[in-house]
Amino acid sequence: MTSPRDLTRTVIDRYQHHLYHYRKANGEPLTYGSQVNRLNPLRAFCKWLVRENLLLYDPAAALVLVRPPKRLPHVPTLEQVETILNGANVSTAEGIRDRAIMEVFYSSGSDAPS
Repeated sequence: MTSPRDLTRTVIDRYQHHLYHYRKANGEPLTYGSQVNRLNPLRAFCKWLVRENLLLYDPAAALVLVRPPKRLPHVPTLEQVETILNGANVSTAEGIRDRAIMEVFYSSGSDAPS
């Protein structure tokens, strides 16, 4: 690339594709955050080129950045839940209250029949 006009949507797409398939020395792919960190300066550069009238349009305007997959929240095991519930001191009024609150929280989030 020798001129700003050489920076096209196709070039940016190829670079994004390269980042997606790139492997580090240990064989791991780049994280989603690392890919975004490499693409954001390119987006800013393209905006600057348009602002300075070196390009007529922003080739990175329609660039879709990758997003990490949504992960499910941690679900404790039955043993972990029992440990938490048994941690309340039920010999005091506050302990009974705490145990009742934890029981309500636990039972309201469960799909399993009781």
